[in-house]
Amino acid sequence: MRKNTRINDFIMRVKNYILNNAFIFDAIRWILEDGYKGEIAIIQGEIVPLGGGILDLGCGTGIFAKYFDPLTYCGIDSNYNYIKRAKYKNKGYNFLHMDAQTMPFNDKHFDVCFVSGVFHHMDDNVSEKVLREIARVFKYKGRFFVWEDIKTLRKYNIIGRIIHHFDEGDYIRTKEKYGDLLGNFFKIEKQYFMQSGFMDYIVFHCEKTW
Repeated sequence: MRKNTRINDFIMRVKNYILNNAFIFDAIRWILEDGYKGEIAIIQGEIVPLGGGILDLGCGTGIFAKYFDPLTYCGIDSNYNYIKRAKYKNKGYNFLHMDAQTMPFNDKHFDVCFVSGVFHHMDDNVSEKVLREIARVFKYKGRFFVWEDIKTLRKYNIIGRIIHHFDEGDYIRTKEKYGDLLGNFFKIEKQYFMQSGFMDYIVFHCEKTW
């Protein structure tokens, strides 16, 4: 029992070190997600062409900022170390450290918002508060894109299962559960599965209709 405890403590220390070291976190995610090919395809093919003011909620270290005009992009995250790294990597872009439950933006401020792997870190109560805030700062007919972790779909994707086992997110939901959350605030136009390296996601395209 004591040996298992020591092993678990060691794993937790390593995990916390990686999560709090933005440079290492970036490198490991890039490898595990095969250079973010799945996410980049969505951003370049479906989000960038829409134009307008962009909110990257849960932007992390700003890995997707470079695909947008710095004059129209805003990235926010609750992790100060990630925001610091994002500003270092992406000169001239707007990154803000904040809690998405209470954003200091005016009503109907943004045209487009995307969220990459954030809600599986939040319980339903917090998720609803964040979604309500997103809806508030969104313009009528604004477009909202979400891709969230789901349980590994591929039978032999052992690495994907290991990653989920040690993931900080305790709220990996089914596509139906994610849909129920989003449907309370937005009209879901389409949904589909997306693979990004070892990770499996459910993607939602939504619209604000009020």
